[in-house]
Amino acid sequence: MSRFPFRKVIAYTVYIILVFCIQVSYSAEMSIWGQIPDLMLVFTVLTAYFHGFKDGVIVGLILGLLRDCFCAPCVTGLDGQLVVTGGIGLLVMFLAASVASSFFTGRMKRNVPFSFVTVAAVTMMYKIAGFLLSVMWLSLVQHSGVPDIADFIVRSLLPQMGLNIIAAIPLVFLLIFIGPYKRSKTKGKAEDRIISGEGNWVTY
Repeated sequence: MSRFPFRKVIAYTVYIILVFCIQVSYSAEMSIWGQIPDLMLVFTVLTAYFHGFKDGVIVGLILGLLRDCFCAPCVTGLDGQLVVTGGIGLLVMFLAASVASSFFTGRMKRNVPFSFVTVAAVTMMYKIAGFLLSVMWLSLVQHSGVPDIADFIVRSLLPQMGLNIIAAIPLVFLLIFIGPYKRSKTKGKAEDRIISGEGNWVTY
């Protein structure tokens, strides 16, 4: 009979509360051109990358629910009124966890350096998907033209990627060196939990 994972539950609970509180309270102070570090997305991505799909999805769905309840975005409806979206946070976090849990994890062995590449890649996918959806929706509702793509890249995509990579640094430290798993146990599961970067960079 397996023991109840108290350490994991407590660690994830504390991290989720910490990430959520910082996201809604202090992230605006670190904004660049209107972009703020998406701590919820970054934490979901890193959890899934280092500790697998199951951990990533559970953490992501909790953060996605909090995101929908407290930080849901508004869009202009067909009648011209602002409408609060629902379920977008859950969907985004689920997809982020799904991608991160399998993003080159077999070849790169879930090492620390490539975790930042994973954060950058998922951020890029998220921003580009959001940009395309907003363009299609605005063209349907307001019949507006295509926004300046160069402006999107310079003032939205690149700052968001940079901020998320910076935000990933302390979160990587928390996930690896403090919890939710003991470091000795984490390193023991070589097929899925090699996170310290030892050995070959790419496996064959």
